[in-house]
Amino acid sequence: MTILETRDLTCAYDRQVVVDHVAFRARSGEVVTLLGPNGAGKTTLLRALARLLPPRSGHVLLDDRDIWSMAPRAVARLAALGPQNESRDWPLTVREAVRLGRVPHRGWLSPFNGEDQAIVDESIRRLDLGDLVDRPVTQLSGGEWRRVVLARAIAQQPRVLLLDEPTSQLDIKHQLDVLSHVRKLASDGLAVIVTLHDLNQAVACADRMVLVHGRRVVADGPPESVLTAERIADVYGIRARVLPHPVFGTPWVVPLID
Repeated sequence: MTILETRDLTCAYDRQVVVDHVAFRARSGEVVTLLGPNGAGKTTLLRALARLLPPRSGHVLLDDRDIWSMAPRAVARLAALGPQNESRDWPLTVREAVRLGRVPHRGWLSPFNGEDQAIVDESIRRLDLGDLVDRPVTQLSGGEWRRVVLARAIAQQPRVLLLDEPTSQLDIKHQLDVLSHVRKLASDGLAVIVTLHDLNQAVACADRMVLVHGRRVVADGPPESVLTAERIADVYGIRARVLPHPVFGTPWVVPLID
């Protein structure tokens, strides 16, 4: 079942069109990776999907409803965004920051109940944040903060999860942990849309890839159909070989250094 869909979506900042007539779908239980070089419009797309950026034209549909016909809080109950860059000027503790994921369900003033606390505790456990719960977020490393952002999104209990470069600034263990969480969340029924720069990480977690270049979607499909040496050369301007992974048999991108 399609949960999130764009139809002829065009987004711009002032007169600068960033994505032009983009159309793709994300279904329940599916991980869709948004790929493309820097400046391709991946983050802009996520902001539009999260109802943070009004489209110049076209539509974003959530359960067949245009998100701009819905109240922001109604959208927030269904779709959660884990942004790549987010200020953390307020000295909230990690637990307080993760609890913000419950605001779309409880509002800012309603008290949290036992169910809310259990959801927050489980989100903290999933992201291995137990030793940091009382630490102010202003004192966290970049990688620790990335995990807090993801835990807050999980605590929101959305049906659609939008993640912008969730593995940035993480060491290899926590990169793999995050990708494992992404796969698990999809298997639990979420539609997950995630931007990644590392093509091999994208292969590891993606059911489908949407490759964006020149303001448009240039490929949409399973990794083996999207990641070809010719397309990588056209989009990224590099030479690469795409080989079968020695363990999994999935596409394995090997950049060639001139």
